[in-house]
Amino acid sequence: MKRINDYIEYIEPSQVPLSAAVNLIKGEQNTYVYDVGRSAESAEILSQIEKKVIVLSHYHGDHAENIDKLEYKQLYVGDLCADTIGKGRVVSDVLKLNDGVELIIRHCPSVHVGGSLILTVNHQYQWQLIPIKYHIIGKQNIKAIL
Repeated sequence: MKRINDYIEYIEPSQVPLSAAVNLIKGEQNTYVYDVGRSAESAEILSQIEKKVIVLSHYHGDHAENIDKLEYKQLYVGDLCADTIGKGRVVSDVLKLNDGVELIIRHCPSVHVGGSLILTVNHQYQWQLIPIKYHIIGKQNIKAIL
C-alpha cells in the first residue's frame, strides 16, 4: 500500500491480473473505497476492513470484479454499473457525504464507459477516468471542475 496523506492510501494497480488501483479514504466512521480491483491482493486487503463504503468508478472487471467477494455497508454505482452488476445505489447526479472528510460523488459521462462516477475528497483530490487513463489529479486542477 502507498500512502498519499494521513487519510488516503491506495493499492497499486497490476498488469497480471489487470487490476486498477484501489483507493482508500479513511473517515471518522467508515473507510471509503474507490474501486475494488480484480487482484487477490486487493480482495484480501479490503476484506480486512470492517466498515467500508464502496464507490465503483464503472463496471469493468479490472475495477469491479472483487465486489462479490466483499462485505460492505453501502455501494455507490453509476446507472450502467447497476444494470451490469445488479446491485448498488445509483448516483445519477451529485452525492455529498461528510465523515470527517468531505466526499463528493458525481455521475460523469465518459468515452471509456458510460455511467462512470468521479470521487472528490476535501476539494483537494479527485479520481476519474480521462478518457481511458485512471488517475488522481491535484488540487490546482480541481478548481475548474468544482
